[in-house]
Amino acid sequence: FNLNTGDRFLLYSDAITECSNEKDEMFGMEKLKHAIKNNQASSLQQSIQALLHDVEYWNNKNQMKDGFDDDLSILALELT
Repeated sequence: FNLNTGDRFLLYSDAITECSNEKDEMFGMEKLKHAIKNNQASSLQQSIQALLHDVEYWNNKNQMKDGFDDDLSILALELT
């Protein structure tokens, strides 16, 4: 694949898409795509912070959990 100026490339661990809420529903790929799309106009750092906020909010809905079940990792690159 080709990357052009302004394109972003994200690598993430499965802890993001598999993060569950109080109903044991996973954050999933659709919510991940939505979070990325909604913040694409922000800086890369702001975009990743917003994504992490969304995942943490989703996870915190599950009052039975304290933190994440798995390691959460994101590598984000932007071609300038």
